[in-house]
Amino acid sequence: MKDSFSYGGYMGFMYRTDFNLCWIVGVSFFQKPEETFFFPIFGAAWNQGEPGESRAGWSASLGIPETEIRYSFNEIFDIYCNVEMDIDVYRLKDDSEVSPSGLVEMSGFTGGLFLDIRPMKPLSISLGVMHRFEREWEIQNNNGDTVQNVDIEGVAATQVILSWMF
Repeated sequence: MKDSFSYGGYMGFMYRTDFNLCWIVGVSFFQKPEETFFFPIFGAAWNQGEPGESRAGWSASLGIPETEIRYSFNEIFDIYCNVEMDIDVYRLKDDSEVSPSGLVEMSGFTGGLFLDIRPMKPLSISLGVMHRFEREWEIQNNNGDTVQNVDIEGVAATQVILSWMF
């Protein structure tokens, strides 16, 4: 059972300047059953408030794993465009025909246009249209060796996210 758990986390530092600019540096990790990945987090953000806070007007962030430009109309409505890096890992069933007890690692980039709606303080609704650029699936056996790489064509998609901040 222990070979089916994956988890991750991140840690970083933010430094705010007098020019409404924030520098971000950190590290993220992802633990798969057979190895640990480390990714750098770095970027700069301009005119962004604290998490869960909205500032009217334009704001932007540039960095890894996400870059976005946003316009906040008021405390309720935001519209933004972003590009982000996606990496997901899934364990296959013990009796999988593809690779018994293996893993599938999916990676790629997603970009889209979204509308955030905050009808009340803890609730946020995000509606968007996006494009999943060409992605790659790496199928691994239970030892972590690559069995097959599969290239997936890009595709248009829609997304709805409900978030409750607590």
